[in-house]
Amino acid sequence: MKRATILVLLLMMLTSQRGFAQKDTIEIIKEFSKVLEFSSQENLSYTSRIKLSASPIIQPTDTMTTTGIFYKQGDRLYTESGQEETFLQDGLLIQINNARKSIWISKTEGQLKEELEKQTVTKQMETLFRQKYNIARRNSGTLSTISFDTRPNENNQGTAQSKVSLQYDAKTLLPQSLSIDIKVSEEADAELKEALKAEGINVAGLIQTINGTEFFVRTQNMAVLFEGISTAAATAMKIPSWKTRLEYNETAGDYKGIGGYSDYEVIKLY
Repeated sequence: MKRATILVLLLMMLTSQRGFAQKDTIEIIKEFSKVLEFSSQENLSYTSRIKLSASPIIQPTDTMTTTGIFYKQGDRLYTESGQEETFLQDGLLIQINNARKSIWISKTEGQLKEELEKQTVTKQMETLFRQKYNIARRNSGTLSTISFDTRPNENNQGTAQSKVSLQYDAKTLLPQSLSIDIKVSEEADAELKEALKAEGINVAGLIQTINGTEFFVRTQNMAVLFEGISTAAATAMKIPSWKTRLEYNETAGDYKGIGGYSDYEVIKLY
């Protein structure tokens, strides 16, 4: 899983509801940020399990479980998630899709690299969290859980409600799990019904009647379990290299797959 993804998802879930910050939330947000910063360490490796679920299910990808691998050694990165592998090494961004048997190669852009390495809550995000969410921290033995719940308003229909729960080791500040729940409801007018039907979606399965008014209501969840986190340099040295997948011809200036990747389509984007 790309490292910037978590913060991007959190920022996208913020709604326009009104609220007032509590004094004790500042410390909690700072600790939340410290936990997420674990992936910016010099040496790092871990595996992850990501489970997606939704109700009702609209398409097959709404529910799935994938495993992931992450390595970081200095400014060299490698991630594997499902059928995709990504290398950020030697000034190259190499994306491999094992399902399509394709390899895309581009030069590393400074902005992209910065986004992949950025894993901190900015002042702007801190303000938004405090305004839009009820924030709490629970301690249980060596584990702590920080949760963000959308603040209620007078009418929660026609809005997106969300809950984020981050469980971590209180001593090492390393994450154990992250859960993101989103509930979206929107008034089901005739125009929207027809648009959804045109896409082949079972409209009846989405409708709930609340106070005599029909709403489309849908919930989605993403749960991430972090396992085997290591910050040891010896472990980070095991990072896979793109050179085990590709061969570069300096004379021709092109690449070709090798070994099990020899029949992959290679697309050079620079």
